[in-house]
Amino acid sequence: MFGFGAKIDDHPNHCFAMTPPEGADGVDGMIEAYRNVVSGVQLWGPTNFAPTIAAASQIASQFQTQESQKYFVLLILTDGVITDIDQTKAAIIAASHLPLSIIIVGVGPADFTDMNLLDSDDGFLSHGGSTAVRDIVQFVPYRDYAGSPEKLARATLGEVPGQMLSFFKSVHFSPNPPRQ
Repeated sequence: MFGFGAKIDDHPNHCFAMTPPEGADGVDGMIEAYRNVVSGVQLWGPTNFAPTIAAASQIASQFQTQESQKYFVLLILTDGVITDIDQTKAAIIAASHLPLSIIIVGVGPADFTDMNLLDSDDGFLSHGGSTAVRDIVQFVPYRDYAGSPEKLARATLGEVPGQMLSFFKSVHFSPNPPRQ
């Protein structure tokens, strides 16, 4: 679990570990890790996503084999307007060939117009002459679903199965036999 947009030791940090090296145990462990880290940092702008996407991409790149068949979902919760849109577009395009989906949930009253640019519902993301090989981003404005947890879950997770299948088809992976 990564954090971003904090001032640590008087320096802005756009991607820092929030879990101990051994990881967190389930949702409760993640919440505990979040509380432990947030109490010791000062939330700070700007809102840069590219470093966190690059860190998730580095992890996902280690599991691109028929044998491992791991797939990763990066969930970004943000209350800020993205400030590194060009770098984020490039990071998403670079990650589009990896076993990775990115879900961005915008919370609060900010103008999230740029987030919709990252979601490839109307065509694959392009930037600087490069185009994503598949759609890997889902943006959800929390305020549109705040009264309905079921609708929020459906909107947040609805594209992940198709994104995962598109990855496995693109690399021609077939299901591994059941483990004994």
